[in-house]
Amino acid sequence: SGAVNLPFLSKGTRLWATAAYADGALGYLGSVASPLGGLGLGQTNAYVVPLGGGNFDLKTSSGWAISGGGSFWFTPTLRSHITVGYVDIDSPFLNAGGIATADYGQVTAAANIVYSPVANLDLGLEVFYQAITHDKFVGVIPATTDDDRFGAIARIERRF
Repeated sequence: SGAVNLPFLSKGTRLWATAAYADGALGYLGSVASPLGGLGLGQTNAYVVPLGGGNFDLKTSSGWAISGGGSFWFTPTLRSHITVGYVDIDSPFLNAGGIATADYGQVTAAANIVYSPVANLDLGLEVFYQAITHDKFVGVIPATTDDDRFGAIARIERRF
């Protein structure tokens, strides 16, 4: 991961990017992958595969993620943050609930604009988009189908 400060545009303006690969430890993919947990699909790091004759093999889930974004200060009281990320998970297994999950890709994008009329008070509007696309399903019952979501949040934050 890395970041580049761009003070010549305005103080506090910067761009950043990060990438990760995980084999058996999907938590290392970071926040790009975390919204999927909210759908109840779960993420298993490893699963047991029966080979027959009482033998088993341990297989791991794997994935990669890439994300980037920036913070932009237009004035000392008006700023914006943008982030975009993609995660690809290879995890063909049945989760603990017996629900079939599968290989999937997820795109997440978010942006906000924040106005600070006085010190320690932020007024903001945040919007996000999330798309999940399954490569294949394992088992009989798919946990979810391909999904697109949009959302917006207005916030007032006061720090003491």
